[in-house]
Amino acid sequence: MSDPGHSSGCGSSGGYTTSDSEMEFSGGFPESYQESVVEKIVAEAGAAVANSAGNGAVAKDPAEFGAAALIPAEDVGAAANPAEEFVEEVEISTNDDSSSSFEGAHGVVANPPANILEGVELRTANDSSDFFEGAEKRIFILFSRKDGANWDQNCDLRQIPRESLETLLGLVNCRIISSISNFEIDAYVLSESSLFIGKRYMVLKTCGNTTPLHCLQLLSSLVTRFTKFDAVESLYYSHKNFLRPELQTVPYRKFENEIEILDTFLNQENVSNYVLGSLSRECYYLYTFDADFARNTFGRVTEQTLEVIMNKLDPEVMKIFTQKESTNGRVATLKSGIHQIIPGMVIDDFLFEPCGYSMNGIMEDGSYMTIHITPERSFSFVSFETNVALDSYREVVGRVVDLFNPERFMVTFFSEKMAGHDELNAMDIVGARWIRHDSQYNRLDWTDLTYAYFAKF
Repeated sequence: MSDPGHSSGCGSSGGYTTSDSEMEFSGGFPESYQESVVEKIVAEAGAAVANSAGNGAVAKDPAEFGAAALIPAEDVGAAANPAEEFVEEVEISTNDDSSSSFEGAHGVVANPPANILEGVELRTANDSSDFFEGAEKRIFILFSRKDGANWDQNCDLRQIPRESLETLLGLVNCRIISSISNFEIDAYVLSESSLFIGKRYMVLKTCGNTTPLHCLQLLSSLVTRFTKFDAVESLYYSHKNFLRPELQTVPYRKFENEIEILDTFLNQENVSNYVLGSLSRECYYLYTFDADFARNTFGRVTEQTLEVIMNKLDPEVMKIFTQKESTNGRVATLKSGIHQIIPGMVIDDFLFEPCGYSMNGIMEDGSYMTIHITPERSFSFVSFETNVALDSYREVVGRVVDLFNPERFMVTFFSEKMAGHDELNAMDIVGARWIRHDSQYNRLDWTDLTYAYFAKF
């Protein structure tokens, strides 16, 4: 989305205390984390620290360093000076504001205790100051009630206050830049991509070195506090392969570690994980959970989602998304023609300094689209996503790739309706410039997925 110098979100990388009286939530961190999960992440963290000798952080012990990734909430802040106790010879940024407070799941928590690595910048031998990872980590999470009781106006995720969302996003290492909303959906442009909130679903999409899985525990607490939902009905987590996985925060460097964190959070059996595409070329990682109880108590949310994920973009097009060529987000939107991809969208756009672009668009029926652009030539990246219901998606895919002119791109399409899957599986060539090299169809519990990979010929 932006280069390393853009304004990024700041905040802790975990940590939230809860009350013993908290409502049981189907989908939440247990009191004791699975030892195998912690041990594996500790080992990875230890290796990262060993590789960083002479270039930044050196931990006293690999176990002390790595446990931060999955530290139980009740243990957070146990040390009088946790950062000092666990990490030495590191660069630490401090915030002297002691007046902040957060209305959490059970009242006001003044200055919530920080994770043991809050504010600590960890530098490794593989660090690169001129690289930005455009590929996004995406979480779709759908909430409901296990008892099937009638909903009221409080059964709405949009009841969660803005200040609580800001705290939640602090755990992800991003922040809110702007927002638009209507009766059906709230849409937030973030310092690293986007957040969408409907009545009972949330889509969090974050690029760069963000940590979205760190916010799941707090999210479940906020849902318990401010809404009457008490269960996760579905959770889908996905991302394409990273260009520089070694620069990601542990445990986001390996999909198997992400899987174990999600398994621990959900504590359920109805999970599956997939790798689509070629591990030696481009691939798409997907984790899915769908609860059994939803089959009997609720009508399913019928929706479709189309993603077009592009690499190696046309340098002339990418120039539009720099402040040398465009003065603001609206100029970049109009100059590029983004507003014409799906007409009728109310658009919220933002141009970063010195380059990078994000936009959200929404419609009155709750449909959305979102685009995020990292324009730097050596690691250029663009993502497009929409849930607009259309009879055909061929034209939209064609508009997107014609506009950005990527060397290669992948398409993912989630829908219960077979027509869209049949259409995408029949797309051997797009725009007389791109040929399909791979296509996979997957029947999931509640929906179906088509994956396709295209490159110029």
